[in-house]
Amino acid sequence: AVVSTQSTGFTKDGTRLAVGYGSGDVTLHDTKTAKLTCCPSRKSDQLPVTGLQFRSKDRSEMLYCLASGPIFLQRIEDEANVVDVMSAEEENEINTLDVSEFGYYFCTAGKDRNIRIYDWEKFKPFSVLGPLTEGDYIGPPEDTLTQHGKRIFSVKFSNNSPYHLVSGGWDKYVAVVHVMGYYYRTCFISRTIFEIVWM
Repeated sequence: AVVSTQSTGFTKDGTRLAVGYGSGDVTLHDTKTAKLTCCPSRKSDQLPVTGLQFRSKDRSEMLYCLASGPIFLQRIEDEANVVDVMSAEEENEINTLDVSEFGYYFCTAGKDRNIRIYDWEKFKPFSVLGPLTEGDYIGPPEDTLTQHGKRIFSVKFSNNSPYHLVSGGWDKYVAVVHVMGYYYRTCFISRTIFEIVWM
């Protein structure tokens, strides 16, 4: 059977590539030889791997999530040690996952339009950016005041600050937010946003 590739991620030094599949499986490869180096033990419900990231400061830890909501921590050197970080996020389908530049935080977003920001050490959300209210917004008054009206497909931490991130999705809006819950700016892009990449 043909299995589609859903997510990919490199270690910061570029020596390893992780690939997440539509079957819920994950494989690790040496980038110089393309050789399979690890096939983490599977804890899948057959739904796709929708997000996959190495911890920025370390190439031995990787997070991945399934569309149904569970997030897994894989310690690369111990193939059998897949840790279910938490149960599925209730009423949510995770579409995206990212890890902050220095690996202190990670975040998820998806169907329920909330951005959840987790402490890496505690693996618990300390901030949930949900429906936007007037008091949450501190951007210029001429900017459109909005929240994501449809599912979020991409969320990325800033390369320059571990406290800021950008999100985008089906509603064609991009939002710039602070990890403690402040929306700085939102803007309409006029096309669906499937991926955000810092240049």
